[in-house]
Amino acid sequence: MAAQTLRQNNYDGRVVIVSKELHLPYDRTLISKIPGIGINDLRVRDMDYYRSGDIEIFNSTECSKVDLKSKKLIFKDSRATLEYSKLLIATGSKPKVLEMNGANLKNISSIYTLEDVMCISQEVNNKEIVIIGGTFIGLEVAWAFRELCSKITIIASGDIPMKYLLGKTVSSYVLKEALQNCSNLSFVGPEVVSSFVGNTFGEVTGVVTSGRGTIDADYVILAMWNVPNSDLCTDSPEITLDKSTKAIIVDEFLQTSCADVYAAGDVTSFPLDIAGQNVQMPFWNLACQQGRAAALTMIGKPTSISKTVPFYWANFFDIKIRICGYIKNCDEIVVFTDQNIDSGIPQACFCALFRKAKILKGVVTANCDPIASQVASEMASKSKDPNSFIGYPSYIKERFPNCKPIIEQVAVD
Repeated sequence: MAAQTLRQNNYDGRVVIVSKELHLPYDRTLISKIPGIGINDLRVRDMDYYRSGDIEIFNSTECSKVDLKSKKLIFKDSRATLEYSKLLIATGSKPKVLEMNGANLKNISSIYTLEDVMCISQEVNNKEIVIIGGTFIGLEVAWAFRELCSKITIIASGDIPMKYLLGKTVSSYVLKEALQNCSNLSFVGPEVVSSFVGNTFGEVTGVVTSGRGTIDADYVILAMWNVPNSDLCTDSPEITLDKSTKAIIVDEFLQTSCADVYAAGDVTSFPLDIAGQNVQMPFWNLACQQGRAAALTMIGKPTSISKTVPFYWANFFDIKIRICGYIKNCDEIVVFTDQNIDSGIPQACFCALFRKAKILKGVVTANCDPIASQVASEMASKSKDPNSFIGYPSYIKERFPNCKPIIEQVAVD
C-alpha cells in the first residue's frame, strides 16, 4: 500500500520493497481461512504492476540491522547494504516462540506464512490435530481444516475461547456454535501446555498439559497471538519500543522517534483517539491505512491515523463476525439478540456494544451486517469528539425491536 501510494501521488524517486518472503506481497489474512489456497489467489498485485510502477522488489532478503547514522540497511546473509532517504518499517508481527521440551519436534507448526499452510494442508489428512490457542486464528484454522482431520482439539488458557476479549456472553456463544457445527472438535481449557512428546522418528505424538495429562496429536498447530516483529530495531536505541509489547512507538503520522524513519502495521504502537492511548492492533485493513498514511507523510503530506476506526472480520462455524472500534478495556458489554432473554444467546445473530463509562468504544456483531459498518461510519463522523457516542444507535434498536439487551459488567485491568 505504501509503495502504491507513493506512485499514485507522483513521487518519482526510487522505491524499494525489501521482504524475506519468497513471494510478492500477499493477503496473509486468508491463509488461516482457506486451506490449500495458492499464491495466485493471494497476491495483492502481480509483477507487471510493480514493473510498470518502477517499484523494485527484493524477495527472500532479510535485513539484520539499520545503520541510522549512515542511513543504510544491512542485509543478513550477504552483508550487502542499501541506502535510503526515508525508511518505512512494516515488518508486521511474528508467531510466539515456545521454549519448552519437545518444541523442536517435527509436525509442530505456526500458521503465519503461505508455506506454513501448504505444509499443514499436506500433512493433516485424516490426522488428529491439536491447536494451541483459543484465538480468532485458532478458531478459523479449526473450521478450515475440519473436513481434512479426523479429530481437532483446541487447547486454550481460558475456560472459554477469547472470553478475556469478547466477554462471557459472546465467547460462550462462539464456543457453543463451534462445538455444534464441528462434530470432530473438542475444547480443553483452562489449561497450560508444559511440553511435547514424540516418537523415535522425532515426530510429535502428544501435547503434555499441566492438568489433564497428555493429549494425543499427530500434528500441532500453534495459534497463539502473534507479537510485533521489531527485531530490526533491537540494536537501535534511537527507535523507541513499547516496554511491554516491543512494538515500535509512532506518533499520529507514523513517525518513529528517529528522523526519517517511519513504521506502519502490526509492528506499531500508535495513538488511537477512541482508545485514548497508544495501541497495537494486528488488523489487515488498519495496516493498509497506515501504509498509505505513512507514505503520504514521507513525501510531505502529513496524514494522521489517530482518528481511524479499526475494522476486523472473521468467518467460522457459520458465524460471520465483524468487529469495529476498540473493544479492550471496556467496563460494560451490552448484547442485543433476536430474542428477548435474560441470559445466553439462542440464535446466530447478535450485536454486542462495548462501552466504557457509557461511551461506545466498539462493537462485535454476528450475522447482522451492515451494523458494524454503520457503527464504524458513525464513529468516524464523531471522531472530533470520541466521547460523544453515548446511548444505543437507533439502527441497532430497529434491528432488534423486541430485545431486552443482556448487560455484562466487565472488570477493567
